Amino acid sequence: RTLDGLYFEFLYLTGMRAKVEALAITWDDLNFKEGFVNVANSKTDAGRGRNVYLQRNLLDRLKEQYDLLQLKREHGNKDFNPGNYMFYNREGLKHDLQNLRNRNWRRIKERMGVTKKFKIHDLRHNFCSLMLQLGHPIPQVQKMVGHANPGITMKIYSHAIPVDKEEVLSVLDKLIPSEAN
Repeated sequence: RTLDGLYFEFLYLTGMRAKVEALAITWDDLNFKEGFVNVANSKTDAGRGRNVYLQRNLLDRLKEQYDLLQLKREHGNKDFNPGNYMFYNREGLKHDLQNLRNRNWRRIKERMGVTKKFKIHDLRHNFCSLMLQLGHPIPQVQKMVGHANPGITMKIYSHAIPVDKEEVLSVLDKLIPSEAN
């Protein structure tokens, strides 16, 4: 697994915006002990400063990448990745989203048999939809992805909220109780 591949998995498991948020994350933004990354840069004020909690497996693999970076710095290249970015290119500079899209994303999609229309930003949409399908409350998902208010999350992702037939029927029965048998 490469650092570039880890970047796409990171997007899928956090719902972060690909360029403005995830590519701006530095190792200083990551709290290994508490298991979250602080989003210092975002497209919106609501997105800035939020903590995004990371899946344990993802956190472990990020720690491995961090340790590899430290080894590289200790063994002759102390100035590598001067911006301390979590996701960087071979030269140690901040990644360019267009380069990632052209060089890696297309290959990943081909290997997985995914259509050409599936964009990097769709990883964010998948995250939000899955969180709602799994029953996470809209305000919680809204905060996780940095929307300004729950209405935005609801407008974009209401299709992902499952309808519980039994719950709907139970409420309807309370409106007009059925006759007892």
